[in-house]
Amino acid sequence: MFVLVSVLVAVAFHLVRRSAVPGPAGVLDARAPSGASAVAVDDASSLRVPPVEAVPTVPRALPSAGFDSREYGFRWNPQDPGVAASAEDARWLGARGFPGPDVERHLLGLPLVTLQELSERGDPAALAFYAYHLARRGAPREQVFAMLDASAASGSVYALKMAGDIAFTMRDQRDMALARAYYGLQARAGDQAGLTQAYMVDVVLSDEQRFRASLIEEDLWRRIRPTGGQEGEVRPGFKAFVEQGRRAPSKP
Repeated sequence: MFVLVSVLVAVAFHLVRRSAVPGPAGVLDARAPSGASAVAVDDASSLRVPPVEAVPTVPRALPSAGFDSREYGFRWNPQDPGVAASAEDARWLGARGFPGPDVERHLLGLPLVTLQELSERGDPAALAFYAYHLARRGAPREQVFAMLDASAASGSVYALKMAGDIAFTMRDQRDMALARAYYGLQARAGDQAGLTQAYMVDVVLSDEQRFRASLIEEDLWRRIRPTGGQEGEVRPGFKAFVEQGRRAPSKP
């Protein structure tokens, strides 16, 4: 049993290393920020930090039109797969707000004002990156997470992952219980990478923090109702891992 669990965890970690933290919050995969990810701040004087009551709204269904092909979607390229394990996996990710490698590179190279404009039009990946940069610049936590919650309510699983990354890795925003809650939501919405990311957080939490994380997760699930409040379809790239785990014997 121990060997099987070890194998399952190893497989999960291999997948999560590919899908853990693409984008500017690239800490879990231990990648240093690229030149593109260090978005220039010389245009920061024109950046508008929206008040809480003016958080950009997003449509209930993720947009599939109205954006440049560089700005939206996850196109499968076996030579540049990004976090996707297959073409089917790439389609699943794109439909839930994850940017493909080409889209990610493009968005990370945009000025902050352009990211803001795209986010206000409902581009889920641009909104996630914009929220990240607002958090880095000291925007109140309520504003940052309200934006990501709105995007998650529209169907963006990527917004849940980004919220977890911000709460886990950003010193001024750090809240380990909150990070655990968002990673739990990521998994419940279908992206099983959230389970392994949650495990990484669990190992440093106290019992009290784990209990608080559970309370936060349930409150968020009911309040923002990601994926319509229903357990999400398991991400194709993780189906084999999940099925293997279900078949594991329960005895030690």
